[in-house]
Amino acid sequence: MDGLKLQKEKRSMDHFAGLDVSVKDTSVCTVDDTGKITREVKVASEPEALLAVLKIPAYHFKRIGLEAGPLSQWLYMLYEAAPAPNGSVVFDPEPTSHS
Repeated sequence: MDGLKLQKEKRSMDHFAGLDVSVKDTSVCTVDDTGKITREVKVASEPEALLAVLKIPAYHFKRIGLEAGPLSQWLYMLYEAAPAPNGSVVFDPEPTSHS
């Protein structure tokens, strides 16, 4: 009984994703609300592949972070246009410094 309760609690925790985006592919790292890495995957930088990773019902993403760059606006519009089964997500573009 306690094992079942623990499983339900783990499934309901918030998750965070970091995207390292390039034109060809995107690396996605997912962590839970304790900071533990729960998944790392590299997918094509294409709508279907990215949504397949970001729309997994088992993950409740509280925030998705990505570097500000040429694809940031496209990613935001892609995610916002897709049905969100697990709540709203805030994209948090991090400014980069190239000095």
